[in-house]
Formats: sequence, C-alpha cells, structure tokens
Amino acid sequence: MVATFCQYEALKHVSFPFQTLGKCAKMIPVMAWGSLVGGKRYRPRDYFIAGLVTAGCALFVLLGELLVVHAAML
Repeated sequence: MVATFCQYEALKHVSFPFQTLGKCAKMIPVMAWGSLVGGKRYRPRDYFIAGLVTAGCALFVLLGELLVVHAAML
C-alpha cells in the first residue's frame, strides 16, 4: 500500500508525455524478461510491433509540442 502511494506521488512530478512513453517502452523489457526467465516465445512480428509503439510514443514526446506550436502558427 505504501509503495502504491509513493508511485502515484512520484508520477505527479513527471509530465504526461513521459509517463506515456514509460508505459509504452515497458513492453520491450517485459517481453525480453519473459523470454529469458519465463521461457515465453514471441514472434518477430510481436517485437516489431512493440518497437513501433515505443517509437511512436517517443515521437509524440519529442515532436508533439513542436507540432502544436507549428499548427498554431498556420
């Protein structure tokens, strides 16, 4: 219960785009850990999709504000 409270308190100091990126990027290490420790097998397509989701979130974090500013100028 204390850990959950601390987690939510810590998230108050991180912007929403970075929270989203952290949640999206979590897929890759979870898949890797499942393969190494749990013996779970993923298809190359699954790794590719996880990479695309992570890359999309990273672009959102890095370019999202720039695109909003650019759209406001039009």
